[in-house]
Amino acid sequence: MRRMILSISILILNLPLPAFAADGFAVENLATGLDQPMDLAVFGATGLVVVERCGKISFISNDGQQTELGSLSGSVNCQGATRGLIGVALPPNVKDDDFLFVYYHVKNKKAQRVSRIPINRNGANVKLLMNDESTILDQIPAYVDGHQAGGIRVHSDGTIFIGVGDDGPANSKLAQDLNQLHGKLLRINSDGSIPDNNPLIGSSGGVRKEIFAWGFNQPMRIGLDSENPENVWIGDIAESKYQEVNRCTGGQNYGWPKFEGSKTHAANQNAEMTAPEPLPPVHEYDYANTGKGSVVVGQPYRSNDAKYSFPKWFNGAVPVADFWQYWVKFLVQDEGTWKVKSYEPGPTNIRAMVNGDDGAIYAVSQKAIVRMYWDDESPTAKFVFPKTGYRYSAGEVLEMVGTGDDPEDGVLTTGFKWWVVLRDGNDDIIETKKYDGPTATYTLPDAIDIQGYLNVKLRVFDSVGGSDDADLKIFPVASKVTFDSDPPGIEMTIDGEKLTPPVERTYAKDAKVDVSCPVEIYLGEEGNEKLHTFEKWSDEGEREHTFVVPAEDVNLTCSFKLHGPPETPDEGPQVVDYAYTGSDDGKNSSGGGDSGCAVTNQSSPTGAAICLLLLLTLFFSRRYRATRQTHQ
Repeated sequence: MRRMILSISILILNLPLPAFAADGFAVENLATGLDQPMDLAVFGATGLVVVERCGKISFISNDGQQTELGSLSGSVNCQGATRGLIGVALPPNVKDDDFLFVYYHVKNKKAQRVSRIPINRNGANVKLLMNDESTILDQIPAYVDGHQAGGIRVHSDGTIFIGVGDDGPANSKLAQDLNQLHGKLLRINSDGSIPDNNPLIGSSGGVRKEIFAWGFNQPMRIGLDSENPENVWIGDIAESKYQEVNRCTGGQNYGWPKFEGSKTHAANQNAEMTAPEPLPPVHEYDYANTGKGSVVVGQPYRSNDAKYSFPKWFNGAVPVADFWQYWVKFLVQDEGTWKVKSYEPGPTNIRAMVNGDDGAIYAVSQKAIVRMYWDDESPTAKFVFPKTGYRYSAGEVLEMVGTGDDPEDGVLTTGFKWWVVLRDGNDDIIETKKYDGPTATYTLPDAIDIQGYLNVKLRVFDSVGGSDDADLKIFPVASKVTFDSDPPGIEMTIDGEKLTPPVERTYAKDAKVDVSCPVEIYLGEEGNEKLHTFEKWSDEGEREHTFVVPAEDVNLTCSFKLHGPPETPDEGPQVVDYAYTGSDDGKNSSGGGDSGCAVTNQSSPTGAAICLLLLLTLFFSRRYRATRQTHQ
């Protein structure tokens, strides 16, 4: 994004800066009358340490009282446009017996130096033991008056980050030479030794192990992130066109002199690059049509509840200023993209910025130390629906309603944003939806992970960009379903999976579950199986149907009807063996003699019928014969 704003008259440069608020952003002088202040460091909750270009070191209390702590005027070369005592740094949690670190051009030498001075503090009484100054990094080359000394900051791990300019003309190649300190970000221990985890520590030859990153033009100011200590922010002053804001984690190449910003520098298109491939800046801006630019980066802002604290939506924002263009901007990460929010007119020329323990951002301007803070009350975001404790159902159409109230603007009717994130039981994102306006509608899926949840965020904005968030975590209505069969143990299908009941599952209310039972099944001991056929489900559903989970726990049972034993298989026509055993000689007509029927398989109904038929035939045959004999 390229943005330039020149919005304050040059006439204001030498005047005391009154307190004012532009879009909620307020600036006021803390201390004035300084002679070319260059940098500052936070001395805990008590105040600031400020260095001036020709060597003076002062303590400034929270109410603006100035106390001189010492001077390096006998050691500092402040002749020319850019030389002098350029940088100062203190540990983040400075102790009474800690060290103050300073970075300056050495008098009568074409070199720069980093040294440390012991601190002696007793309550509000702060002293520097100037006679005990000791050099921890010396002979940093400084041959020309320009693009030399840069920033210095102390990391939370105790190491010192030092920015060194390329110290040369526009076509200088030193920033890519790892045997030189020019155009580099350095990292050393507080005693001057080299950390054993620096990125080039295993390199051979003449490689300077102090190097942490390379490919810079003039890394004038450095910002360290208290919550993400792996990130080092660097404002790299341009040669002619693009000012850069870079984020560094160590071992990266930022492309100078071949690249200025993300563009190839016209004079250095064929410059050789040292591996790795150069990284583009996080942010760049074109200042060529104004003629002057000098980027200054601060440390990412971390909101607290202190007196001058910015709203929590500034959390993580990186303050950026330009010495010549008189503005302050904040790089704000929005959904993975760094965007710029501007505040103008801003506090004139800014050379350096730090975050105070009291929530303010303190800056060095042309002749003063200024305090920047937020002077607008933020709005309040609230959920009308849903409320805390609400639980959702599967497939539900969730109608969300929010409100926003602001002390200055009253009830807000615009500036609403919603984020709805559905997560599973492993906290992984299933889907994300975004909406604008005071209401939003989200339809939940039919299939829901009962261990998952819904994150709903409402953000409201007031007329000056102040915002507030309301967050709500919503869980589903959980119901336990016990699947069973009668008789027990008959296999059934649940959502395509064959299972033997009883089976317990937990679902969200209104979840849809596909169930089915077999048409028939034989149960019992082998040889004595009995037929069972599907009769009904306890919810009166069809044999195969979709069950809708209710709000309460429930048993879902598939019942079967018992029938008799299985039918005997058809054996076909039965063969009946029979024999006539009676006498058929006509004697014994009175019924004497052997008359009978011997039938094989008489237990068979067919055999019995045949036997009866034979006996009847025999009976009538004998009667007929007897009648004939009588008539003869």
